[in-house]
Amino acid sequence: LGVFLNIILLFLIKYKSNSYIGNYKYLLAIFATYDIYLSVLHGILNPVIVTVGTTFGGALNSPWKSHYLSSFYFTCFSLPFALMNIHFLYRYWSIARFIDYFSNPKFVFLLSSYPLAQACLWSTFLNNLAALETCISQLFRLYFCTWTFSDYGDESLQKIIDVFYERAHETIKDGWLMMDHWHDNHLNVDSSIVVLVAFIIMLGSFSTASSLATLTYRDIRNTVSLSTKHRSIHRTLLAAVCAQTFVPVVCVYVPYFIGIYSPFFGVPDYGISKHFSLLISFFPGWDAAVIIVMIRDYRIGLLKIINCARKQK
Repeated sequence: LGVFLNIILLFLIKYKSNSYIGNYKYLLAIFATYDIYLSVLHGILNPVIVTVGTTFGGALNSPWKSHYLSSFYFTCFSLPFALMNIHFLYRYWSIARFIDYFSNPKFVFLLSSYPLAQACLWSTFLNNLAALETCISQLFRLYFCTWTFSDYGDESLQKIIDVFYERAHETIKDGWLMMDHWHDNHLNVDSSIVVLVAFIIMLGSFSTASSLATLTYRDIRNTVSLSTKHRSIHRTLLAAVCAQTFVPVVCVYVPYFIGIYSPFFGVPDYGISKHFSLLISFFPGWDAAVIIVMIRDYRIGLLKIINCARKQK
């Protein structure tokens, strides 16, 4: 569904974009391509997470199971954080008159390639520097939240495997990413740093997006150079971005947040771990659906296509 909706969105961007959308359509097209990539990646690798008491585990329920591949997948789903901030940055710059940067294709490509480059960089450093006992390697291992911090033997891992078997009647033995936060009532310092850094990253991303949204709305109200029509257009596009932000918050932020923090505090995850894969899979499709519904050109364009198909039939 995610691939299908984003292909429709790419078609609408190509043939139904009005002039007022401007270079924003190129960002929308690149982000729709990202969503297709994430949909395909999710369908192939099928991630799962399990929480048992104070232990967190994540793996891939697919024919390809390895620690490195699990690391790569979970870092790729940091993309929504970066995409969300780029959306709001563009909307703010379009009002603050910095939009001339986006007339340069190289700048647009560089900005749009940042999220994927970030994920690839995280995974590369994680896998290549893990064996090096240096300050840099330790920093990356803590920052990316994707290394096996538990080295307490096979006891914690076996609990994770057993719980997943009870849930899905399948066994995954390889590729688990684990954090045992409180082993024998002793705090795992490494995992607590991971929890803290993950909180700072999530809070920082959300705070940046909120600040840019507030500044954009303020400038739309206060800028005297905007006509009534253009003011309405900018408000509509800002509302579309805000609505689009709701999708990664529900489908990405919440599952990751609860999955990481519920075992740390020893509280129930309210079934989030069981439905983690399903919730994450909603993100790419709903991301495209929100844009199609909120932007008038794409909404009307899709309705016309559907009506033409009905008439021809």
